[in-house]
Amino acid sequence: MAEDSVITINAIESGWLEMHVVSPAAPDGIAVIKLPAASCDPLGELSAMFLDIAALYKPDGMPEKPDQHLYIFWEVDPLMYSYVFSPGNRWQVGVELTCCADIHAGIHVRHEVKFSAVLEFNLLVRNLYLEMRNILKKYGLNGYREKWQKQDFPIAAFLKIHQLATGRPAVPGDFASELKVLQEIIDK
Repeated sequence: MAEDSVITINAIESGWLEMHVVSPAAPDGIAVIKLPAASCDPLGELSAMFLDIAALYKPDGMPEKPDQHLYIFWEVDPLMYSYVFSPGNRWQVGVELTCCADIHAGIHVRHEVKFSAVLEFNLLVRNLYLEMRNILKKYGLNGYREKWQKQDFPIAAFLKIHQLATGRPAVPGDFASELKVLQEIIDK
């Protein structure tokens, strides 16, 4: 795990994805979650979340709507993981991962905080981009589908996260240009 990693995908096999979440400020506090393909698409959902967060910021790094929270819920019978993202000033994002082991009729009865930190948004985006790139390089498109057994690799979301992580302009909408960008990414 790189020193500044927050999210690390440690294994993808038989329809399960193992994700480690750690704060660079407290590397001993690590949350390990196993997510089934049947109930979630973590790469696609995290990509969409980060793109939504980016859209909330003004160019000066201040959020359009202070105190706004965005959520991802992952159900892993009998647990529910909740990711809460709270955009803050100067491109800082509050991130909290909780686990609820006692869900009654879809209502959280009690939960345990597995991870809580305020992180630089650029660190989160870059980290997700590198994890997605490594997965794509290791498994390829077909290999990812075989391992994950549910969704295809979220290639369109990956290209958007690449743009956000590298500060590059949007990829032109034609397929040949997208393939060229993908080739550049894979060659790195």
